[in-house]
Amino acid sequence: TGSLQAGAIFNDVPYAEILAKLERQDSVLREKMLRHPALFESGRAPAPAPFQPPPTSLWSSEGLTPVGEGYRCRYCEKVDIWDVESHVYSKAHLKYKEATLYLEDLRDREARGLLPEWIKVQMDREFCLLCGQYVDEGHLLSDRHTRRMEWHNQAKS
Repeated sequence: TGSLQAGAIFNDVPYAEILAKLERQDSVLREKMLRHPALFESGRAPAPAPFQPPPTSLWSSEGLTPVGEGYRCRYCEKVDIWDVESHVYSKAHLKYKEATLYLEDLRDREARGLLPEWIKVQMDREFCLLCGQYVDEGHLLSDRHTRRMEWHNQAKS
């Protein structure tokens, strides 16, 4: 085996190009060693930086407020800090959030007198006084409710 000479070619790549690439990689490695000596001395990665929770405003729109090492969700139960993101996008959270916001809106409309006279809030739900049933989309579209609405409107006029 002889030594490689200037201008030599190895696997169709000029030797000088290979040397330059190795020198660049070597300088990057030396730079990393200077910045993180513990990583190269022990052979292990340095300890992670202490956890810094995200700004409160990041999760406040989702009803989360910091409590100790976790967050309190106003729609659900207390959430472990490491599970915040998956919780916020979970089906359960989205369902509880929608229900809570709807109930808050319903109570607000009731307090301001914006509900129709034939609806009252009972057990945190809309209750149809004409039919004696809780209101949902199916009820509002039913023949029974439609007929009673017609009778109600005729009696009013």
